[in-house]
Amino acid sequence: MSVLTVEARSLIRAREIEAALEAFDRDLLADDGHYVVHVSVPGGDRGLVAVLNALERYARERGDGATRLKLELDGETYLLEAVTERPA
Repeated sequence: MSVLTVEARSLIRAREIEAALEAFDRDLLADDGHYVVHVSVPGGDRGLVAVLNALERYARERGDGATRLKLELDGETYLLEAVTERPA
């Protein structure tokens, strides 16, 4: 089982990410102002898509314009960016 790591800028953001991933096995780690959420990716490609969908939903629901999440999986780094339109 792979582990996906999501970096967060603050403890509040890390807790929000952790809550968005409540359907998965995850751990929030804090170390001297650096916050990450590790999530175990279940069931291969389908499990990875489910985790990424949950993260995209979280990013879009924040509703503050653009949300970027730095992800790491299998030694590779990725950036998930969700842009939401602000109400007029």
